[in-house]
This record gives sequence, structure tokens and C-alpha cells, in this order.
Amino acid sequence: MNFINKFQRQILIVAAIANFIGAIGAIVSPSFFFTRFFKIAPDPATTFPYVAMYHYLFWGFVLIMGIANWMAAIDPIKNKVVLMISGFGKILAAAFWIMLFAQGQGRGMMISAAVTDGIFGMLMLYWFFKKEADLNS
Repeated sequence: MNFINKFQRQILIVAAIANFIGAIGAIVSPSFFFTRFFKIAPDPATTFPYVAMYHYLFWGFVLIMGIANWMAAIDPIKNKVVLMISGFGKILAAAFWIMLFAQGQGRGMMISAAVTDGIFGMLMLYWFFKKEADLNS
């Protein structure tokens, strides 16, 4: 685990960049996101305004968490609570995406996002629950 602790800041920056790329991509082109993420994209005519509202709300929050992860990378000790919030959020998102994929609703992008978020979430929770003295060893 020394390797993971040694590169904590760099891993958090990669997580922040992944949040930025995912959020901006989904916000800029919702139709591209829906067709690459889900097997059956929602019909905009019959789901308006609900799917659009939740889509922009979710990805806006992902963008904000990218900023928070960047701040945690700058000073992980001072921003330790970000590790907990982001860690649990990523684990929750990964769990739901795995569930949807297992039900046959997702495409490859969904499972890759679930695996990526699951790994980042577990790392963030590890750093949150780890004692500070152990992180420096």
C-alpha cells in the first residue's frame, strides 16, 4: 500500500480529470452519452423534463466533485472529508451502474465507468479511513 499512498495526489488528480471529462462530455452532448451508455436511450419527447433535469443535475454534481477532488489532491489532509463524500458517491454510482448493466440495460461505457468509479471510490475510502501516520509510511 506504500505505492498507493506515495501517489495519492496524482491519483486524485486523475480522478478529478476523469470527473471533468465525463461530466463535460455528458453535459455537452446528452444524446451521445445516452446512446453510448444505455442500450435503449430514453425518448426525449416522452421523458421531458424529468430525464433532462436529472441528467444535468447528476453530471453537474459530478463536475463539482471533480473540483472537490482536485482540491483534495492539493491538500489531502485538510480536505479529508472530500475523500469520504467522493468515495461513497463513486461506490454508489458504480453499484447502480453494475446493477443496470447486469439487468441488460448498459453498454460497454457503463461497465467501464462502474469499474473506474469503483476503484477510485475504494481508494478514496481507504485514504479517508486510514490513519495519517500510516499514510506517510
